[in-house]
Amino acid sequence: MEKPRRVSYAGFAVQPRRNIDRLRPTVAIIGGGVGGCCSALELARTGKLNIFLLEKNRELMRESSDATPGRLGLGFHYSDKATALRFLHVTVDFIKRFGRFRQEITRKQSHPLRRGRYFIMKNSLVSVQDILKIYDAIKQEYAKMVGKDPTSEVLGPPDDIYRIMKSHEFEENVHIEEVAMGIETAEELLDWPRLREYIINQVTERKENRVSVMTNSKVVAITACKGGGYILEGLNTYHGCAAKISADFVVNSSWYNISKFNQLLGISSACSKRCNRFKAIATVQLPKELINLPSMFFCMGPFCMFSNKGNGIGMITLAPETNIAVTSSSPDELESDLHQDEKLAKGKRIVKGVSKFIPKMRDAKLTKVAIGVIQTFLDEDTIDHGFKIGNLDFIHDPTIGGISKRNYSGVEEPIPGYIINACMKLIYCFDNAKLVKDAIVRRYRQF
Repeated sequence: MEKPRRVSYAGFAVQPRRNIDRLRPTVAIIGGGVGGCCSALELARTGKLNIFLLEKNRELMRESSDATPGRLGLGFHYSDKATALRFLHVTVDFIKRFGRFRQEITRKQSHPLRRGRYFIMKNSLVSVQDILKIYDAIKQEYAKMVGKDPTSEVLGPPDDIYRIMKSHEFEENVHIEEVAMGIETAEELLDWPRLREYIINQVTERKENRVSVMTNSKVVAITACKGGGYILEGLNTYHGCAAKISADFVVNSSWYNISKFNQLLGISSACSKRCNRFKAIATVQLPKELINLPSMFFCMGPFCMFSNKGNGIGMITLAPETNIAVTSSSPDELESDLHQDEKLAKGKRIVKGVSKFIPKMRDAKLTKVAIGVIQTFLDEDTIDHGFKIGNLDFIHDPTIGGISKRNYSGVEEPIPGYIINACMKLIYCFDNAKLVKDAIVRRYRQF
């Protein structure tokens, strides 16, 4: 690989550029979501790189990163054992490092807002027996983790990680006729606004990090240079100014546009095919009867979810309305974003549908509907979706869809110096960032 190249960055920036050292290798990160931001931070810690973080929106970590209830999942909503155990490990490690960003952290661990309930439906696509096998595996794995390292006991004693409830414990708040079993878990929620603020402050305020943040900066082309490295062409979405950046390394964290840049480089066949699912989530003001109701997940199939965000705020999904579209194509923009009136109508249908599972939710007041994207590798699916809208309940069938199988990081290096970081779950972000750094450091040593 040739010596570090000069940076041609005239045109983009909103935030002042950080101490650019023209003798240091340059990394350009496409996408300022949680994956891109955490990659920037991890790379900054090497102290050996110039880092450009390019985000097409006005603010970092909005879009899909911001459309999250922040469930610190322990694997209970996956029917794939390997995925469930991976999620458990990632969450325990996350809480050990960032436990202060849990919601309701000042309350006792037994408080309803620090517990998550799962309701296995009578028409679940996975049997109660098979689900309980996964749950027992989660308990056993957690006990093993605690036995090896007592500091891993961040969820309480292993025996308390889940328990089967009596129907009288939930019949007042749940439509029990279709429920086969109710289970309470030690699953908590992340205080995402606080964590987002923390990450942004780390990226933008710490001058020693050498991260130049360029918002309103949409990358429209990328070219691989013969001698190594890449040329990125971009457009400032605020004033229309064009610019180029010459970089030694590129991190593609553009989420639903990942495939677009793979195609521009002509390397699609060397990359994992991916499936994007466009998803709507409604935010509601809860009626007073539900203010302390534990978060709930109705499984396994096209049912609903409720996350209690505290302060009388809830986030809810209803599979038939929430799943807007699924595609294995490469959307240049969010193909299935909705107009405001369409979002409002969809939100009202979500509230109405969730009320069939949680009757008192009918009195909730809709305040917001957000659109996000869930991504999986297509090799975990048995069909190529193309672009499909309408009834998407089939994706919840574990024999067809791959949404229950995410036992992979999403980090790839299909060609030298070009790293893809598809952060498959929000809290994979810090582990993925380390993988990105390791890949670049290995290449960096070749200079």
